[in-house]
This record gives sequence, structure tokens and C-alpha cells, in this order.
Amino acid sequence: MQTRSFLIVLLVALAWQPKPSQAAQAPRDMLLIGGGMRICAAASVRDCAETFAGFSPAQTPQIRFHFDETGVATATDPALWSSSPAAIAALAGPILRAVASEQVATLDEDDAIAAITNVCLPVAGSACNDGTAAHGALWWDKLLERERQGVLAALQVPDIDGAGVRRREGVNVHASRNPNAAQMLERFVALARRNGTARPRIAVVTAASADPFAVVDFYLEVFRQLGAEPVWWPLDAALAGVIEHGESCDRLETVRRAEMALPGRERVYPDLAVQQMEQCLARANLAQWPTQVDGVFFSGGDQSRLRTVFFTRDGKPNGIHRALATSFAAGSLVIAGTSAGSAVQSSRAMLSNGESRWALAHQAISGRAPEPGCTRAGRCGVGIPESALTYDAAGGLGLVPEAIIFDTHFSERGRELRLLAMLHDAAVSNGIGIDENSAVHLRWQAGTDTLVEALGASGAWLLRRASAGGDDGYLWVDAHYLATGSSAYLGSRGWRLDGDHRPVRRARLSAPADVLDAGAMRRFAWDFAAHGRRQSTFFNSVACGRATIKVMHSERTAAFAPLPPATHGSVAGVRIGLNRSQCE
Repeated sequence: MQTRSFLIVLLVALAWQPKPSQAAQAPRDMLLIGGGMRICAAASVRDCAETFAGFSPAQTPQIRFHFDETGVATATDPALWSSSPAAIAALAGPILRAVASEQVATLDEDDAIAAITNVCLPVAGSACNDGTAAHGALWWDKLLERERQGVLAALQVPDIDGAGVRRREGVNVHASRNPNAAQMLERFVALARRNGTARPRIAVVTAASADPFAVVDFYLEVFRQLGAEPVWWPLDAALAGVIEHGESCDRLETVRRAEMALPGRERVYPDLAVQQMEQCLARANLAQWPTQVDGVFFSGGDQSRLRTVFFTRDGKPNGIHRALATSFAAGSLVIAGTSAGSAVQSSRAMLSNGESRWALAHQAISGRAPEPGCTRAGRCGVGIPESALTYDAAGGLGLVPEAIIFDTHFSERGRELRLLAMLHDAAVSNGIGIDENSAVHLRWQAGTDTLVEALGASGAWLLRRASAGGDDGYLWVDAHYLATGSSAYLGSRGWRLDGDHRPVRRARLSAPADVLDAGAMRRFAWDFAAHGRRQSTFFNSVACGRATIKVMHSERTAAFAPLPPATHGSVAGVRIGLNRSQCE
């Protein structure tokens, strides 16, 4: 009860304490992280320094599952299976009840899945080894990821301590083995202090996650330790749907099951479910949050999920989005994100799915992304495999004034050519690909070009769609790699790097064995710029042949020495072309 009372006080404070007014238009700031932050936490102790003493059992919540009556009843709720084939939905009850008859203990996730896949139900006198029985393993293989998530969420049990309090994950930001994540997030918190607040108010949005409740504790504790006053902005598809249709808040759980395949959150996270319910009941206040906080942080997951909560079903910005856009445009609100929380900031078009190798042979598709797990389940749409490169032509949140597509986990997943192809397929001028555990700080200020600074572990790619360089069939970009500590500007004529770098030269140059390997294009581009060769052509295998990649010098090509503490140098003015494999 004490926790709930504190929450109500905090929400009232947010609603009634306006931010200090600013005499002049402040710059607009956005800090976007490429995902893969390395933060010391109970769920990722590998990221803790060797000298760290560790977390106590009270700081190490356990994710456990139980095939009890409540869990099985929830997992077989027709709302969870409303879009599933009837034959698959019909087996949920028999298979899960069979497991429940044998399993009385709580299990971890691996053991819970093993219990399901080991089930065999003979049909009409058939034997389990004659191929006619209902096998749990076959049924589990036929499920999409969202259906699997629904089953496990229904079976999840709360982790409550002896005092009846839900255990929360322990975090120690300053005990992280790698300092980059703390430094990037400290930059965000410092920017949010512009309103004169010693402990800036940060709203954390977790709607991109498959389970928005699961990561709340982690991010709130991270920002507390960095000197902010964080609060969860409990937006998700269920809350957005209830609000849009003017439904009763009692419908939250039902809508969450149908729209998100996420039952049982009120059982596992009772305190957070109460917070969301209170915000639903006071729904008129949700659009006031951007005017009462100093910064908004968007966590990772799936950018399409995140976009859903800010737009109506017919694609129009809702009241929450309009308030967010107004506060950001006024410079009174700083925005940050990681992974999907960065990708959703795209304007004009937003990447939603796709493997890099697929993009070497096929054009991107405007439309809904395929369902995760559809390849394994044999349930992908005709002509749209799970690996297909897809995008939302309406863009992301659209807060960025320029036409920019943001991509993340960039060099680590070899996404340079994927973004190159997307800029052409979606007819967007600019792309920024952010490496893992790295970030870009974008600043818009009246009368100047957009400033982009790289920070973190490595840096980011800056791409500009270019016209053909005299070679029919090639898709071209002007590419720059912005290493940590370096800055660039985006103007009407494209990107230009800050000139405070020392050019370097070296002689060795060899084409990458696979340009999609982690860091391969980044290494080759720097070597190429430093080498002095005017042009280099190499090939990359795809399923139906090979794609051709051409790299050329321009009048601005240069390789720069790293600026300490960076280990990679920046690259300026390299032209990269892709000639896709001609697949049918």
C-alpha cells in the first residue's frame, strides 16, 4: 500500500508541476543508441566488472512457470487463439492439460518448453510412434512466436518474497565492465537538465517490448542511479486500444490477450498493472506527460509495436503523439532511445524487418512485416518470407525534420547494404546506421545545419542516397563512417564531416570474404579510403547467385586516425554501389 501511495503522489506531482518556461527557443536534442548496451544487472552479470561482489537473491528475480489450473485456463483462452488456425488452437487444451497432469513443480523456461514438447497424445487408438498421434513437439513447432509467448506468459508465476513484495532486478550501472552505456545515458540525463532540474524527470516507454512490464524495473533503476527521477509511462497496445475505442478500463486484460498475446500480467506484475490501470482511469492526463517531464526514453524491442501506441488504427497521430511532437519541437523535451526505440524515430519510412542477405537480391516490400516464427511454423504469407526486407511507408514517429531512416545493431549485423537498398527502395534521402553500444547525438538549432556527434563503443554510418554513377543497375550511396568523438553536419547537400581529423595512409587492401560479417564493411571502407585505390569491386553470395558491390573514391574520400579513446577512425566520402543478384 505504501508503494501505491507513493505512486499516486508522484503522478499528481507530474500532473501539477509544470516545467520552467524557457526565454528562447532551446535546441532540439535526440540521443539514439544502437542497442546492445552493456550494463551490469542481475540478468546480465557477464557485463559486471570482475571486482563487483554480485547481487543478492532479493535482487535476482526468477522467471518460473507452473502448469496449474489458472495458468492452463488462461493459456487456452479463445482470445489468445482468435487469429490461429482452428487445428492448432484445438490442441492447446489437450496438450497443456496433459502436461499439468504430470508436472506439479514450477519450472524454468527451458524445462517448461521441454515438458510441452515431450507430450504425446495417441489419437483414436494410435501409438505415439506411428506418426498419427498429437505430439507436443510438432504442435510447438507450428506456433508463431506470439503464440508461444502467449502460452508462456499465461503459465508464468510471480516471484514474491517472504514479505509479499515482488522481487525487482538488481542493477549497478557504475559496476559495468564497459563504461560506454553509462556515458551515453549520462549524456541524455545531462541534456534533460536544461530546464534547471537537478534530478530531471524521465518518462520511460517500454511499449516496443514483447512484454512491456518485464523491463520496467531495469530502466527505472538505471536512470535513478544516473541522477534522474524516472517514471514508467505505461503505454502499450492494450492501453492505446482501450483509449482509442473509448472502452472501459476493465477491458485492459482482454484487449492485452487479443492484441498482444500477453495474458497474466496482473498476476506476475501486480504493482505495475495497478499503475497502468490508474493511468487508464485518468486517461485524459496521458497526453499531458510530455509537458511535465524533461525527457522521454524509448526502450528496445519491435519498432512497429512502439509506433502503434502513438497512432490510431487509420494511421493518424493520436493526442499523445501530438503532445510529444509539440514539446519536442519547442525544445522543452529531450528524446532518447535504444534499438527499436531509435529505429522508430525514422521519418518518411521506417524499417520493420529483414535480413541483410535477402536485401542483396530482393527489393524491399512496403507493408506489414511477416510474423516472427512463420518460417518454422510454415505459416508465412505468399511471397513474403520471414527474412523479407519490409518497411512502413508512413515512417516512424516522424519527429525528425529531415528524411532519415535509422537502423541499429549496425556494423555487428552487417546492415550497411540493407540500409543502402532501403534508401533506394523507399526513396528516402538519408540513413544513419548506429553500431551496438554506440550512439548518435543529434541537435537541431535555428540557423545551422543538423549536428550529429558519435559516442560510445564505435560509432555510426551516415548514408546519402546518390544518383547512378554511370553504371546501370547499381544503387549508390555516398557513405561516411563517424567514429566515436567525431562530429558531422547534415545540410541540404548531404553530410559533411567536421574537419578536425588527421588523415592517414596505409597500403594493404583486400576485399572481405563476406561483406555481411560483423564489422567487415567498416574495416574495408577505412582501408579503402586510406589505400588510395580509385575503385574496388567484389562479390557476395546470396541464395540464388551473387551480388556485386562496388566501392569508389570521391573528391572527399579520406580515412582519419582514431580520436582517443576510439579504436576506429572516421571515413569520409566513400561511394558504395550495390548491383543486386538477379533472382526471380
